[in-house]
Amino acid sequence: MTDFSLSESRESTSYVKVPARPIEVIAAEALADVDYSIQRLTDWGVVITPRSRLHQAREILEHAVTTRELVPIHRGDDLGLRALELAFDYGAIAETLPDSVIASMRRELRDSLLGPLNPPDHDRGPLQLQSQAVMRAAFVRAGEMPRHPTHSPKKGKSSPDLILDRGTASYAIETKRPQLRKNIISQFEGARTK
Repeated sequence: MTDFSLSESRESTSYVKVPARPIEVIAAEALADVDYSIQRLTDWGVVITPRSRLHQAREILEHAVTTRELVPIHRGDDLGLRALELAFDYGAIAETLPDSVIASMRRELRDSLLGPLNPPDHDRGPLQLQSQAVMRAAFVRAGEMPRHPTHSPKKGKSSPDLILDRGTASYAIETKRPQLRKNIISQFEGARTK
């Protein structure tokens, strides 16, 4: 059991003991998220290949359910953790899809599922698209309904990832997923000036 602080206050601190959950239970729940995501995204019109990142995650999670090993010693990689991350992310994405299909969003979701579960450093496009979709899901779960740009950007400009309308103002939202800490500020500046 691990102690986690629920409150950080000078006045009081309380703790709750969170019992460890068996990996096969966690993996089974994540597997259900993957299956739900595949079905919901397919129903929404997203073309998902049989070797998609979701299917790769599914294989790893099925293995974890039966063997109780998320990261088999013989493999020694982090694909088990990537499989969990993907399952949780796409469960949220699938759950918060808009009622109406948006063609550009459907294409981005398709492209986010291409390639290996953990893409190489030189091809992180699927992870960027995944982050954009997760950001949208977070806004929806928070009670906001961001818009996805549906028009092509003007020449020399790029469209924001999302648009959030608040009263008479509209805010462009750019999602970045910098690989290196030293790139955070430059990514922020680049998003700010778009």
